[in-house]
Amino acid sequence: MKKIVLLLILGLSACSMLSADMVFVVITGLDEQLLKENHQVRDMVFSLESGAMDAFFETGHVVTNYGISYVKASDALRLGKNSNADFLLAIRIDFVLKNEVYSLERVSYSYLNVVSETELYSGELDASDICEEADLLKACMDFGVRLAKACIYEQGKTVSLYGTGF
Repeated sequence: MKKIVLLLILGLSACSMLSADMVFVVITGLDEQLLKENHQVRDMVFSLESGAMDAFFETGHVVTNYGISYVKASDALRLGKNSNADFLLAIRIDFVLKNEVYSLERVSYSYLNVVSETELYSGELDASDICEEADLLKACMDFGVRLAKACIYEQGKTVSLYGTGF
């Protein structure tokens, strides 16, 4: 009986020392009216954000988001701090109207350490070819996965907040 109690205490102690980095994902700069009126735009944004969140979650991160709504880029870090996140992935998606249909044009992103307020990784990707895919929403989700994996890779090059890497 003593061995079981001792093993239980050791097991709980080991679990309490494990911690995961928390990532806050936010989409910035979206036109609020466009989000309300255009379900295709909303679905593309949701798919891209979901792909990014899934990739972080599958690599052991705790992931949260602000939801799909209008957020100023200047408010992203504050929102990340308010959520007690360790890292922030701020994604800006630019759309273009072609033949009365909105399509992705460009995705820019910034991956930050919220605690130290330092940028770990940023860039801009041409996303115009995504809209040519047969399954647009799957292509958006895959794009989000690739974006998050690039951030995770860059995070692995630096010291994780808790020293666990990814």
